[in-house]
Amino acid sequence: MTTFTEERSYHFADFIRFVAMCAIIFQHSFIVEKAVLISDAPSVITFFFLKVMAKIGSISFFLVSGFLLSSALERYSSKEYLNKRVKNIFKPYVLFVFLYLMLDMAGAFFGEQKITSLTELPAFVAGKLLGILFFTSYWFIFNYFISVMLLLLLRKYLYEPWLGVVLFCCTMVYAINVHLEWFTPHHTTAFVGFTFFLWLGANLKKYEEGFWRLIDGTPWWKLIAAVLITLGVNFYETFYLLETAATVVDSSLKVTNILYCFAVFMLLSKIGINVRFGFMNPRDETYPLYLIHPIFLKVINYAVLPLLPSVKNALTINDPSEISWLAILLYQAGWFIGIYTLSLVAVKVILNSPFRWVFGKQGKAVISPAQYFRIFINGVKNLKFR
Repeated sequence: MTTFTEERSYHFADFIRFVAMCAIIFQHSFIVEKAVLISDAPSVITFFFLKVMAKIGSISFFLVSGFLLSSALERYSSKEYLNKRVKNIFKPYVLFVFLYLMLDMAGAFFGEQKITSLTELPAFVAGKLLGILFFTSYWFIFNYFISVMLLLLLRKYLYEPWLGVVLFCCTMVYAINVHLEWFTPHHTTAFVGFTFFLWLGANLKKYEEGFWRLIDGTPWWKLIAAVLITLGVNFYETFYLLETAATVVDSSLKVTNILYCFAVFMLLSKIGINVRFGFMNPRDETYPLYLIHPIFLKVINYAVLPLLPSVKNALTINDPSEISWLAILLYQAGWFIGIYTLSLVAVKVILNSPFRWVFGKQGKAVISPAQYFRIFINGVKNLKFR
């Protein structure tokens, strides 16, 4: 029988998955180059405010993944858990990285990056693969598996405070490095920079009753105030980094962004226990959305739009004369809605087809178009907050 606390955990985890994936797709859907913004201060402010506001996805996912990791380790051995992760997470990841690489490799024969000799192809492919693993949205799973394997190796110490202190210090090294740049400051290459959040999520699950007492006992106004204050200081640090010509100004591992993510996580936890999903199914759809949305972005930006100049001019902002804060806001919202909707429809179709295995899903779940339409209508009606 599912306990009240377990039921809360499922609802809040699904809600955070949903919000975090929306934030990630929102981040990846930016269609304006920073260089185009320089001449218009309100546009610069709007651009970075949107980026900072949505910079919650990675840390939120590590926190909720740690929460679920702790729950899973109550039922599985480390080997069994890792095997399940490889089967359901890593194999689909490899497939989609391969698909993305195939799209990237087209650049070897067309466009500005066209190679002049086949002898250049191995180096071209190697460079593209490294770029995909460390500088596209596919960096997350590579980093996640490093963190999971590290915690599984240290499983007997998973709930020891000293391990959290060590991992927190690793995170702080990356946070400080955003300013000092001892090594590359990109959070996508911070191989143990996010492990602390996985550990923290696992310990929140370990002491779940205390966590929920804290959430229930904290007034709404305090959580909202914490989100607004940390968002403000996060925004300030971003512009400070801009003024100091830092290499990366919007790192997930900035100290202020970490604080902002913690505040948002607590607020989402309080909201999430009362959210029920109908048509949306974050538990099954979040990972497929993560895998497929970069494919659509790649195809649209590098195949469709270049072939349709008039459409490209309508959907992108490339001329400084087109820049305004309202244009940035509307274009960003439009691209996010478009990419999210396209990805969600594709995910739902594939999950209800014989090809659901590409997302690591087992078994058959084929439905007719009429059944799917009825599910859609009923799902929209059942999506509610209470």
